[in-house]
Amino acid sequence: MIGLIDPALLLARPPKEEPELRRDIDEVIKACRAHPIDILPFDEYWPNLWRTLGRELEQKLGPETKRSLQQLRKLENGRRPIASPLDTDIWRRGFTALFGGGILSADWERAMAQTAARAAATDENVVLFTRRMAGRNLTIHKAGHVSLHENTRWVLYIQCRGMAQRNVLCVYNSRNLVHRWTARFDWRLPPEGSGIPFPFCPPEEWWKGATQSFRTVEGKPAWIDKRANAWSRPNIPNGAGYHWDVMISSPSLQRQIGLDQINVVEFGCPATEGGHGVLHHVPSSKAGRIRSGARWSCE
Repeated sequence: MIGLIDPALLLARPPKEEPELRRDIDEVIKACRAHPIDILPFDEYWPNLWRTLGRELEQKLGPETKRSLQQLRKLENGRRPIASPLDTDIWRRGFTALFGGGILSADWERAMAQTAARAAATDENVVLFTRRMAGRNLTIHKAGHVSLHENTRWVLYIQCRGMAQRNVLCVYNSRNLVHRWTARFDWRLPPEGSGIPFPFCPPEEWWKGATQSFRTVEGKPAWIDKRANAWSRPNIPNGAGYHWDVMISSPSLQRQIGLDQINVVEFGCPATEGGHGVLHHVPSSKAGRIRSGARWSCE
């Protein structure tokens, strides 16, 4: 697998956002080490990435974040042979939204399209380590203390002469590489797995823009799974809490579970909260209604 770095990841940020910057960089490093991902120094973007953005960013960082940035650059696999430059016109979709001016200079769009095409010409999967930014590839829906971060660009498409259309997954969390649907949905949604009673079941064609991914349910923005269950964050200040409020719309599933709403442990929570995809808590007034062995599957 080949990984590309979103130039926006290396844009300078205000000092208060440095912890977020470090998390973003460390997430890329974590993903590349956990999966066989090569960061290749394609001429179309790599030198400019570090000569301009990287150099300016490094001068403004504290020592810990600077070390993370330096570790990111060391991921470069300059020993691996890469395809020759492509001199044909490249059809592309999604690149304008990310690279066509705005926060980045306009010349980045063509550079990133050429880079992605060269990477895809190796016949390996290609991913873009992306920075999510409101107004660029992210829309935030809020109601009270509940928020839903809608990814508006989760895949890029390219095609050029002699190569069929290829897609590039936009990765913002290392879990996107294990469960690709989380590139569009929230990475904290519990996946289906052995022994998990209440998984989030992604829609069959989750990658298509026409597929509904969320809606407002009981006044709160919620992710919608293929069972029509609505998954919303708890209404707790500052996004706190380690569970999902899951509203069950199907009458038959309500009868199967015994309730029309349950609280399910999120993925990635501390071990003290319990395993992901299990009941987090049941209010005492509803405890007697949950059925023994309640669960659902994604089949």
